[in-house]
Amino acid sequence: MNAIVRFLDNGGLAMWLLAALSFALWTLAFWRLFFRANVMPLLKAVVAIAPLLGLFGTVMGMIEVFEAIAHYGSGEPRVFASGIARATFPTMAGLTIALIGMFISTKFIYSLGRKTPKKVK
Repeated sequence: MNAIVRFLDNGGLAMWLLAALSFALWTLAFWRLFFRANVMPLLKAVVAIAPLLGLFGTVMGMIEVFEAIAHYGSGEPRVFASGIARATFPTMAGLTIALIGMFISTKFIYSLGRKTPKKVK
């Protein structure tokens, strides 16, 4: 559990937002599976928002890198390495959440299409 918190802290605020978005994604998926609720618009919104939050984390991390370079100079790479990590973790998480969400929504759309009766002409 401690490792998960450190991983989320390493990604900054955007990483915590992505974790909440991931929880929302899986909640919607289970809601759809067990209660047959129409959650497709919300699921599609989660898929669209996840990469944007990842990009937000990338920008925040790069701002941190530039601040470290401005303060310490570019001669000490260890100083701004944490900013680079803070920039890459949310990007990876946002894209992963979006890909998983796309697979889930595609599966739901496919299952909805198969269960509807065919129209007779």
